[in-house]
Amino acid sequence: MSNNISDIIGATADKAQSALKNNSIFGDAITVDGTTIVPVYKLSFGFAGGGFDGVSAKKEDSVAGAAGAGITKKPVSYLIIKDGEISVLSADEETKPDWFTKILGFINSQLEKKNNAEE
Repeated sequence: MSNNISDIIGATADKAQSALKNNSIFGDAITVDGTTIVPVYKLSFGFAGGGFDGVSAKKEDSVAGAAGAGITKKPVSYLIIKDGEISVLSADEETKPDWFTKILGFINSQLEKKNNAEE
């Protein structure tokens, strides 16, 4: 294989590695009335590359190459930090309706507490 193909694949791998370093499994923390919610993500990564180095009908020395990469970031759970205690809320697809209901209930209770404190 030619250095050109190696360069293409190497550059793609370097950029993919850089993207992975910039993506954390922890999201930005959200704090409401002393309760902090931190999303936790699952990162998936895929990479492919290939090339051709040979003779074509038009040119004696032909080189072609391509490479690609992809990253998927999916929430898997949430860390709930309140009064020095940490709990984990699952974001699993099978339990999504349950955790979504819990999050809405939690947000509503926090808003009620805030409204009651202001009165």
